[in-house]
Amino acid sequence: MKAKYKQQWLAALRSGEFLQCREVMRLVDKDGQERFCVLGVLAELVRRESPDKFKWSRFGTDAAGNARFDLRPRDGGRASERWWRAIEKKLGVQLFGDAMIEYLGESHTISELNDDFGLAFDEAADLLEAQL
Repeated sequence: MKAKYKQQWLAALRSGEFLQCREVMRLVDKDGQERFCVLGVLAELVRRESPDKFKWSRFGTDAAGNARFDLRPRDGGRASERWWRAIEKKLGVQLFGDAMIEYLGESHTISELNDDFGLAFDEAADLLEAQL
């Protein structure tokens, strides 16, 4: 991963600016409070850097009525891992499936660390810093 983006991501995860969620990149509750997963924080940094190229697109709600979002190209495109290739090229790393992080003696995706193990942002940042 390109050092510039890795440092920005780690700093953002440790900043306290972002609240965490699971199972979705970005979640907005009825009061407008935003939450992000570990990859969602990185996606938000990319969106902030290139707002003319990327936007958050709503794709439904969860059981509590919170709005669920994916980052997509501003010119359209469906929610899938394929459009992440442009982001991954910019970042210099393949994040889906190929970026495996060792945790509890096994390899896991970044999404699994967030969603399945419930690692807090600072814990995830420590693992990403050491292994990515």
